[in-house]
Amino acid sequence: MVQKFTSDGTFITSWGSTGLGDGQFIRPGGVTVDSSDNVYVGDFGENNRIQKLDSNGNFLGKWGSTGSGDEQFINPGLGIVADSSDSIYVADWGNNRIQKFDANGNFITKWGTLGSGDGHFKEPTSIALDSSGSVYVVDRGNSRIQVFSPS
Repeated sequence: MVQKFTSDGTFITSWGSTGLGDGQFIRPGGVTVDSSDNVYVGDFGENNRIQKLDSNGNFLGKWGSTGSGDEQFINPGLGIVADSSDSIYVADWGNNRIQKFDANGNFITKWGTLGSGDGHFKEPTSIALDSSGSVYVVDRGNSRIQVFSPS
């Protein structure tokens, strides 16, 4: 279930239920909002997908499935963030990589693999952007934060 609150913490509404269907979640993790107030929810576990909802919780779309190919995930979305162009970055924890999509879920690029060197990850869990578009990734298993250029 996803819950919506005002900026001062007053409960507004909630949406979603447990399940595999559209607008349902097994393990909702990270949440991000784009410039049109669409909400993206990383749903890990059996669903291994990203769901897109409007600001009222109405289902708009989804992408992803279980696996290691492009647009596939193993436990995605603990870290998910939208940039100023509404591209969506997803920390694909189980595949030790970051995947980038457009607002409709079309694959753009990916980077990272299991390891401890620069650009490698071991359980990337959180992701953030700064005002210049640099991508900050919490590389939990390697006890560090890595920074990447927007390109």
